[in-house]
Amino acid sequence: MSTDPVLSDAGRQLAEQYGLVLGLVRQCGAAVGSGDWPSLAQAAGALSMAADELSASASALTREAVPTSPQAVLQQVNDWFGPERRDMFDALHQILKWQE
Repeated sequence: MSTDPVLSDAGRQLAEQYGLVLGLVRQCGAAVGSGDWPSLAQAAGALSMAADELSASASALTREAVPTSPQAVLQQVNDWFGPERRDMFDALHQILKWQE
């Protein structure tokens, strides 16, 4: 039995927006890979708006009295992705760690 991470409303919003951004990055990559420029334009526009929402969610977290655990946020996103997208999520985070 798994226990859900304890997140505030702002933490859940951050996790949701971060997951959406990751999914849209994947869609952009798929559109570029297939040369589907109309789909790229649509996904990139949605990505721009999602990134703004992600920024607002992160700002909201800075105003909370209790710090939000990055592990809890990442666990929530990982759970939402499910097994079919978990490999993409893990690969992206490995790339980010590698670039540090």
